[in-house]
Amino acid sequence: MQIISSKHGKALEIGHLIGGEEVFDGQVCERRNPADQADLIARFPEASKETLRKAANTAHKAFQEWSRTPAPIRGVVLMNLASVLTREKDTLVRLMVREVGKTFKEAGGDVQEAIDTAIERRPEIVQAKKNVESGELNKEFARNQLLPTLSLQGTIGLSGLGKDYGDSFTRNFGGDFYNYGAGLVLSYPLGNRSALSTYNKRQLEAKNAEAALASVRQQIIVGVREAVRRVQTDFKRIETTRSARIMAEKQLQAERERLRVGLSTTRFVLDFQRDLAVAQANELRAVIDYNKSLSNLARHKATTLDRYHIQLE
Repeated sequence: MQIISSKHGKALEIGHLIGGEEVFDGQVCERRNPADQADLIARFPEASKETLRKAANTAHKAFQEWSRTPAPIRGVVLMNLASVLTREKDTLVRLMVREVGKTFKEAGGDVQEAIDTAIERRPEIVQAKKNVESGELNKEFARNQLLPTLSLQGTIGLSGLGKDYGDSFTRNFGGDFYNYGAGLVLSYPLGNRSALSTYNKRQLEAKNAEAALASVRQQIIVGVREAVRRVQTDFKRIETTRSARIMAEKQLQAERERLRVGLSTTRFVLDFQRDLAVAQANELRAVIDYNKSLSNLARHKATTLDRYHIQLE
């Protein structure tokens, strides 16, 4: 595999990977950006029947070995593969944008998916939902206080009757003299203004909690959409500044050729060198801003720890 330069990045010259070996045979084909045919994505050979047969046989043998691999080991391999795909997601998205001609929104995932992830994982949403649940419980408890109170009461006791204190104390635990009683007590405060006031207060608190949850959800939606918009804008900036840098390189090279044949001066060459340095700085700034936008989007989605593979113990 070789890496060559292309209009909007790098292109690959690759062969068929069969059994860990790269095989080159057949006519060379090219894959170009459907949105810009000048942008070469990759060069690769067209496979022959023999190459396809060899690839199928190798895949069949690999499948048999994979089937005999213990499930825990296969699980580790798949988890490692998922980690690699997650780590290189941005690179794969950019490749899809170039290779398939998709927009960044389509290749990177729908904005709604990012919003759903944020709403599911953002701690502000979790806290707001807990507040709503707590408000509902407090409201139900306050509503129950408006109802009459019916309680069951009972008493039981032992008595000791004797000629003196010692005799009475002894007979007290003999069980000869006992008493018991039971009854129902129904109470209903007249007016019950205190409980009614508390219930109204809890109702307002529950509505405020629901309003706060809706407000937090709306803020998260706006924040995620803005973060996605910034990612898309900065990605386009990379393409624009890269084109400007390539143009500056070509202009500098052309001016050097003119200087070599005596058609230009050192001052003009220095001016084009300055323009190239500015174009390179702009491209680097665009790349930095793009990565900052990706980190900002991860923060809005509450996936920063997953993005950087950080685990809290």
